[in-house]
Amino acid sequence: PTSTSNIWGDRLFTILTILVGISFMAILVLGSYYDQPITQALSFDIQDGQCDPATQGVGLHCFGDFHYVQRQINPALEGYFQEGAANAYTPIGLLPNLIVKPIESLFDLRIALLVFLLLLAFALTTPAIYLATTTNRPERSTAKFVFLTVLSQPFIFAIDRGSSTGFAMPFVMLYAVKLNRKPNWYATLAIAGAAAIRPQFALLAIGLLAFGQIKHFLASIFASLSMIFIPFLFWPGNQRTNLTIWFHNITSYSLGAKINVADKYPVNLSMRSVADHLDDLLNNSISNWFQNNYVLISLIILAAIMCTLFACRKTNTKSLVLIASLSLPCLMPETSFGYYSVFTLVLASLIFSNVSFFNSIAHPNEIRISKPISIHQWLIVSATAIALAPIPFVFEVGRNSISLEFFGVIWSIVLLSTVARLIADNRKSHL
Repeated sequence: PTSTSNIWGDRLFTILTILVGISFMAILVLGSYYDQPITQALSFDIQDGQCDPATQGVGLHCFGDFHYVQRQINPALEGYFQEGAANAYTPIGLLPNLIVKPIESLFDLRIALLVFLLLLAFALTTPAIYLATTTNRPERSTAKFVFLTVLSQPFIFAIDRGSSTGFAMPFVMLYAVKLNRKPNWYATLAIAGAAAIRPQFALLAIGLLAFGQIKHFLASIFASLSMIFIPFLFWPGNQRTNLTIWFHNITSYSLGAKINVADKYPVNLSMRSVADHLDDLLNNSISNWFQNNYVLISLIILAAIMCTLFACRKTNTKSLVLIASLSLPCLMPETSFGYYSVFTLVLASLIFSNVSFFNSIAHPNEIRISKPISIHQWLIVSATAIALAPIPFVFEVGRNSISLEFFGVIWSIVLLSTVARLIADNRKSHL
């Protein structure tokens, strides 16, 4: 291979091409020949009861998250956050819905929905735009752009639900590009911007800690907390009441997600979903213990990851730090629905665009990498391809796809193996 060849980018493209081709044929066969609900396999019910499809949706579909949040805007603007709201968004997290509120007043709710979806699609396209503007290899660029947008599972899920999670993508992409061994404030501010939309993105700050950037790490945490809580001071109504209701909604909704794990639909991408699959191998008591104590377990795992990454800060490789930190906001919370897999769009964009993405400090002069490292990199590109391809195969009609159901398991393995490799690289550098 030449110095400009992107071996792992080409391998990701090959796997993704095969999976997308299989997915297209499967969608044709399952959706037409067997009349299976494809949208339900890739996202959620078409008719979710969140709107009147005839006047407020598109066809039979409501884009339920949009309509649910849109109904929360009215009481919020009157000065209170609604108790028991399933979508416990911060004030800035409500901004995308708030922005299209005047369009709803001037025209109707359907027009507001279409404008919202257009803005959301543009935000979700950020990784593909980055790839298109930075790649030195124009061949296959159109196919890669399509693979990272309309033919990708995360894109489809976020658009299908009308989830404002996608508006965090420009910030997550900026973080991934600017994170480096040399400190800079762009990555720090990007973390705060993403966390303002969804607080769990504050976990990206662990990437700064992985390079020993303690000042920037603390600044990102402070900025994230500020972006989450300060807007409550300017929101109408009693600030303390609004904050209390918001916090209660977040905690109660996470606890309620245990039902989702048990029912297997809609799928939960969190690491906690691993417990559901343990039932097939272990007894229910172990699985129930894992679920019931997940908060404590996740905090222990998170603390161990933070300590490990910080301890290995002098030898950490950017690609491995990114893989770990980008997956944490999806894996660590109790509840992570399908649109939180959008981080794989960022990861795929970097693998496609960066010839030296997998280069390691611990192996700077190795022409041929060792077998364990090769296996790990195959795991990463395979997991990324499986996450991106809209594979419609299900265990049972009415559930999400098999790839979505096993997302938490696959990416937990990727996360833990990546941390293990960082430890191995650190030990090798000291030999």
